[in-house]
Amino acid sequence: MCAIVACYAQAVFLRAGICPLVCRAWILCADVMDLLLYVPRGGVTTNLLRETIGELLGACVAAESKCHMHPKFPWLMQLPRELGRFATLLSCWVHERKHKMAKRFCNEQRNTHRYEASILSEVTCQHFAALKHKAKFDYRVMLCPPSQDLNPRLASRLREELHLPDGLALTTSKRGNISEFEVISIRDVGLYKSGAAGRLEVYCLCKRRTRISFHLGYFVK
Repeated sequence: MCAIVACYAQAVFLRAGICPLVCRAWILCADVMDLLLYVPRGGVTTNLLRETIGELLGACVAAESKCHMHPKFPWLMQLPRELGRFATLLSCWVHERKHKMAKRFCNEQRNTHRYEASILSEVTCQHFAALKHKAKFDYRVMLCPPSQDLNPRLASRLREELHLPDGLALTTSKRGNISEFEVISIRDVGLYKSGAAGRLEVYCLCKRRTRISFHLGYFVK
């Protein structure tokens, strides 16, 4: 969603001359977030991250947002040093919190004497268990496990629209790699080249070709 808002700021607000300094700060914020997401794939250098974060902080000051820059803003300057030291970024710096992961164990936790330690141990064990999956570090264009057969009615519609053979098996998943650097999930919002936006409803694989169906009703590779 951050990328969608950044694109909207460029296409609408900047063209109309509305709050150009604020728009620039927001666009740089989206750039920093993209870099943080791509760090695990090894495509971000320490200097690139440092320069982009410096531009973001400067843009926030120029947009007269200095009074809203809480301590997390200066903490951003620590990220390039951590990246240079460990060649990656610790999850606590990049994501701050993993609400779904923690909530999964917090709801059933009854050990209140060692509550924090119990949750931390459960999350840590879950991370180690995830490392056993063979496709964990496979970044090829593919469906992320677990996958399943596509709904028969939807599969029939896809075969009709794409002129596919009747016997061709179609599999689907809630998540999938669409490039070496990006993962897409069901209900994600995406942009078309025409500038229109749509929400991902179906992600399926057929005959080694990935097809994505958005709310707008047509398919893109």
